[in-house]
Amino acid sequence: MRGVAGHMRGAGLAPARAQRRFLEALRLLAVGGAALAFLVVTASSRAESAYVANQGSNSVSQYTIEPLVETLTPKTPAEVGAGTFTDGIAVSPNDMSVYAANSSTNNISQYTVEPVTGKLTPKTPATVSTGVAPRGIVVSPDGKSLYVVNQSSDSVSQYTIEPVTERLTPKTPATIGTGSDPVRLGVTPNGKSLYVSNNSSSTVSQYTIEPVTETLTPKTPATVVTGGGPDDITVTPDGRSAYVGNSDPDVSQYTIEPVTETLTPKTPATVASGTGPSGVAVSPDGKSAYVANEGSSAVSQYTIEPVTETLTPKTPATVASGTGPRGIAVSTSGESLYVTDLDSNGVSQYTIQPVTETLTPKTPASVPAGSQPIDIAVTPEPQGPTGPAGATGPTGPTGASGVTGATGASGATGATGAAGETGATGAAGATGAIGSTGATGATGATGAQGATGATGPTGATGQTGATGATGAQGATGASGPTGVTGETGATGATGATGAQGVTGATGPAGATGASGSEGAKGASGEKGATGATGERGATGEKGATGAGGAAGASGATGAAGATGAAGAAGATGATGASGAKGATGEKGATGERGTGLTGATGAAGAGGDVPTFLDTGIVLPGECLGNARFGFLFDFNNMGACPAPVPAFGYSSDARLLEGPVPNGGGTVTNLVATTNKAPAAGRQAVVDVIDNTTGATLEKCTILAGQTHCTDSSSTPVAAGHYLEVRIDPTTTALPAAWRVTFRY
Repeated sequence: MRGVAGHMRGAGLAPARAQRRFLEALRLLAVGGAALAFLVVTASSRAESAYVANQGSNSVSQYTIEPLVETLTPKTPAEVGAGTFTDGIAVSPNDMSVYAANSSTNNISQYTVEPVTGKLTPKTPATVSTGVAPRGIVVSPDGKSLYVVNQSSDSVSQYTIEPVTERLTPKTPATIGTGSDPVRLGVTPNGKSLYVSNNSSSTVSQYTIEPVTETLTPKTPATVVTGGGPDDITVTPDGRSAYVGNSDPDVSQYTIEPVTETLTPKTPATVASGTGPSGVAVSPDGKSAYVANEGSSAVSQYTIEPVTETLTPKTPATVASGTGPRGIAVSTSGESLYVTDLDSNGVSQYTIQPVTETLTPKTPASVPAGSQPIDIAVTPEPQGPTGPAGATGPTGPTGASGVTGATGASGATGATGAAGETGATGAAGATGAIGSTGATGATGATGAQGATGATGPTGATGQTGATGATGAQGATGASGPTGVTGETGATGATGATGAQGVTGATGPAGATGASGSEGAKGASGEKGATGATGERGATGEKGATGAGGAAGASGATGAAGATGAAGAAGATGATGASGAKGATGEKGATGERGTGLTGATGAAGAGGDVPTFLDTGIVLPGECLGNARFGFLFDFNNMGACPAPVPAFGYSSDARLLEGPVPNGGGTVTNLVATTNKAPAAGRQAVVDVIDNTTGATLEKCTILAGQTHCTDSSSTPVAAGHYLEVRIDPTTTALPAAWRVTFRY
């Protein structure tokens, strides 16, 4: 809620600015004198309080708004605990209770406001259940009902506020449908109508609040169009207009029709704003509007034109804030404005100048808050008892005479006189002009539908998707057996042996003559002819052996005398040279190719299992997503702190956040796809990691940029057998927390 209760009080219940400052001055100057002290106790209003919802620290910050200067001072303690991912906050009109919506735990924290200090104490029970991912929250002007939007279940939960304890009890029905991704809501000051901004469908749902039960009934039409990505919505104190901040970026402005209270776009339908407008607030006097621009870290300021209530930028059009401003509220005095800065963990505070109602930073310009402050509500603290009535003053002087009254109405007309005699018939008048052509007759019935035209040609085939990563190459199969070698060609025939030499004659008897010299070596036989080329494949025949060499010549006859011994036989002539080698036969035909042995199985390729990690709640940066195959009976809100590492092949009982163990043989993680329900604002991004839980290594990563809702990573990374996998929203993410759906292969 963005100060709706403040708008109601500012419209008629808060003291005028001059009276408030006079009374505060009297209180501070009361240093003595019973009469003066009595006046301060009975007439002054107490200091206000402010409460801030902190998403990151799951808490509510509480402050005192100091009198006169209206700067914020933290109470003690500075924060009180809430549920997880506290997103919206509201105060009851009687200032006795505070309610905070917790998006991740799907409930509302309810607190009692201490009467004197304004500090918060949890009620019993401390929480009540809502739909999925509650965000914006508002209390009806009469303090009897509370409404909260559920972003992930597209509904509004509605509750009765019990009269004494102010605890919440669900109405019947407990919820009613909205558009897609409802985020914030506003209520008219008369308590008759409620409006819900739907971020994804870019509409506002509009409802009638039934007079007795205060349950919601959709109006006709049920929705009206906004700019793109509407966020906060607020209603003017007079109930005549409504304004919505859109991420386009601009502000939609509507007239609230007097009887039906349905919304009608003004002219123009939108006005420009800073980047990423979120929180919207209107001053209690209805003369100014202020918009927190998350993307440009500034506050836009507008004058509300007196008759049309259209917005006109002031000069200057914007003032600087902290980083990532989101929630916004005006003090009930109309003298100050406060803005929660989501990324710098503080609250910026401004003085609203008396005449121009432009913003000037206070000193200090900001005060610390919890982590990621997102919404703020302000309220006066409970009033003390009313003092005794003062003495009646003296009678005033007699007033001047009133002006003369208006002239009385004319008297009734007298009776009609008797009718005179009928006059003579007049001459025939000229023929009248031809009458205009009669209206065209109704269009004839539509002819029967013609035959269906021939089917158009088939559209071009879409581009082929990227090829999945190739699995590791299997080992090379064994070589097949070598084909049979062709037969060697036939060897050429050996040349003929040379003729044997003639034996020498026997010498005469007597002394033995000297041994005859060795006969000359017989001439080599002629070289044998080359054998014919063998037939294809057959071995050539062996060539014939060459002829022996000729016999050596006879030794000379010894000198006469004793008959010499018989001369030794001449040496055998040398063997003739071998015939030349026959030519090699042609190569035999190649034998049939043998089939090698099957190669070893390659490593497991990508594309085995496709796990899905899904959370429809709100996931914080650094948290892990829940594994959808377990889902806990389809309650897909299992996000949380990432689990401790599990050793390889170790056992884990975690059924929410882990995938694994990876099957034997290992795998390859690839084809990461991540989607979210909320595109990051300008200058922001969301990063998704697939983590090897066993080693802590990042296997896949992709980034969703501003204005987008998905990202992919087609690279491939191996993962060992027995390891576990998890999906984490990277801690470097700067986008607002959102719901996620992530898949990959391994």
